[in-house]
Amino acid sequence: MGVGAHVMLSTAPPAVLHYRYLFVYTAAGGESSPSRQGPKRSRSLEPMDILRARNVTRDTIVADRVEVAATSETRRRGLLGRAGLEAGTGLWLVPCEWVHMFGMKFAIDIVVLDKNNVVVGVQEGLKPGRVGKLFWGADSTLELPAGAIRSSRTAKGDRIEWEEYTAE
Repeated sequence: MGVGAHVMLSTAPPAVLHYRYLFVYTAAGGESSPSRQGPKRSRSLEPMDILRARNVTRDTIVADRVEVAATSETRRRGLLGRAGLEAGTGLWLVPCEWVHMFGMKFAIDIVVLDKNNVVVGVQEGLKPGRVGKLFWGADSTLELPAGAIRSSRTAKGDRIEWEEYTAE
């Protein structure tokens, strides 16, 4: 997807994505219940879709432009071969319980989420050649530029929402 592309998640705005379920929030602030059959949405989450990560607990943007690595190939490649991550960007590895930094050229922050997109752990400044911490209940991992966790004040117990990315 190129710059300026839109990710269509649902016909009912505003839409918030969870890679298993789509939760639609009403204007009154109520949450619709996901069904076991999955959400009603126009299409499924695709590898390398672009989303926005919002920390709803602290009302901050964690990253404006997050690439989704949802296949074995895209997760395996991850951030390898890149010189760095720009501020406001990230990579969401779905599913991913643990990361390593072998072959990496730059430090990153990681936010580890459970199946409900609640933060189960964070690690700041994970350096090349190192292994990330293991966090109980981990289901996916958001890789961010070093310093992003501090900027967004993201901490264990916070909830992340995935929103449609729109170029501004």
